[in-house]
Formats: sequence, structure tokens, C-alpha cells
Amino acid sequence: MIKSFAKPLFDTLKMLGYRVVKAENGSKALISLEKHPEIELILSDLVMPEMGGQALFNQLKKQGLNLPIVMMSGHPMENELEVLRSEGLAGWMLKPPTIEKLSRLLAHVLKKKNTG
Repeated sequence: MIKSFAKPLFDTLKMLGYRVVKAENGSKALISLEKHPEIELILSDLVMPEMGGQALFNQLKKQGLNLPIVMMSGHPMENELEVLRSEGLAGWMLKPPTIEKLSRLLAHVLKKKNTG
């Protein structure tokens, strides 16, 4: 799983049993994907320096990588969210998420990925 958030979320993901590869932005996430083919899910902030979450999402689609992406934002997304979902976004949540909501969403997305 790639994530690009602050340490508390990193610690929460580790506590939930996930192996986490950190990337500060979308560009670095793309590099991490090359180095870590075992990555099964990307958890990304919508707003990041250099390359944000939406640009990362678009680049992954362009490259034909079929990894589920869960996007988080501190701002409600209305029209953008529907467009991203129609293009294959696996999940979205408003941050900061509760541990329960984050855990349920990630488990749901991974289960759906692994069962088709």
C-alpha cells in the first residue's frame, strides 16, 4: 500500500496490520510502484505537492496499472468525485478519517479487488 500522509495515519495503518510504503507525492508514488510490485492498493491525498492524487490516478490509468486507489481530501468533493468514481476510483473519504471508517473502507476495497 502506498500512502502519502502524516505520521499518525502511517502509524494507524501499521497498527491495522498493513505494510506501508510512504511517498511524499504522486511522482514518488510512481517510483515506489516500480520498486514494490507487491503493492495492492494506493491510499492518496487529493492535494499534494508536485503531483496530486487526481494526477496520480490519471497517470496510473494512462499506464494501464489496475490498482485500486482510495482518495482522501479535507474538502468535500462533489462533481469531481462522481467523475473519478465513473473512471474507476475504488474509494473516497473525508479526512481525518476515523480508524473504524478507514479500516472498513480499506478492507472492503481489498476484498473486492481479490474476489473480482
